[in-house]
Amino acid sequence: MKQIKLIALSAILTLGAVFAIFNTSCTKNVCGATTCQNRGKCIGGICVCPTGEGKPIGVTGANCEIVYRNTYVGVYEGPAPIDTVADSTHLLQFIPDEVDTMDYTTMFVIWQDTARAPLVKLPLQLYNITASAASFSVVPTRNGDFSYRGEGSVNGVTANMRLIETHDTGTVHTYIFSNYIK
Repeated sequence: MKQIKLIALSAILTLGAVFAIFNTSCTKNVCGATTCQNRGKCIGGICVCPTGEGKPIGVTGANCEIVYRNTYVGVYEGPAPIDTVADSTHLLQFIPDEVDTMDYTTMFVIWQDTARAPLVKLPLQLYNITASAASFSVVPTRNGDFSYRGEGSVNGVTANMRLIETHDTGTVHTYIFSNYIK
């Protein structure tokens, strides 16, 4: 009788071990080989890129590896937005936000004269971000006696911007940067 109980117990333990092995081996880790970047989340083996309020925020690719704003980075050159004899061209240098690297909708633009002397550095908020272009608004910025605001677009080849500069005295200038080429 003791032998039957021992055999039965061994059989139950063996079946339990076999069941445990097969049960865990049948559960697949569908995200095991998938590495999502830039805050992407693996769902069912596919990277789902981050969104803000249900809208894409400028990240795409099979592994969310493409950040659209990086395609807009560079120096764009065009005619001076002000009538001066000394400056025939000016530059707009688009750079990523080095501080908030996880917000893919922020950048900076540095307005430079012909000698590449920076005139003002302005924070930008991107929207309507796609692989081919983005619109942006200039975050209201104070620089010395001047305040700046504006809007524009950039696509990796050309940039356009309308910038409004207001002096503390109340004088207002509007600068148009039209079809600046990278």
